[in-house]
Amino acid sequence: MNGEGQEESRTVARNITVPRGLDTFVKHLVGDGLFTNYSDVVREALRNLRNDTNLQKKQRDAILKSREECRADQDSGRIRPFDTNHINEAGFDAS
Repeated sequence: MNGEGQEESRTVARNITVPRGLDTFVKHLVGDGLFTNYSDVVREALRNLRNDTNLQKKQRDAILKSREECRADQDSGRIRPFDTNHINEAGFDAS
């Protein structure tokens, strides 16, 4: 069993307050049989939030890495800014 599974096998009781609209939503989820109880809904929501947060971090890290690579390419001269005048001089009309 991985560390995450072990973490989830130990439970801690918490008291939470939710807006009435969310409470109604959760009761419908349980009433429709999609979840066994209120706690299951909250646990699933927190797992999804954790997964979304991890994904967003990975995406942000990838974007920052790509930006740094682009800057390094610019600094080294491997790429240069887009210049429509150069295209026009080569005989292509950009208009």
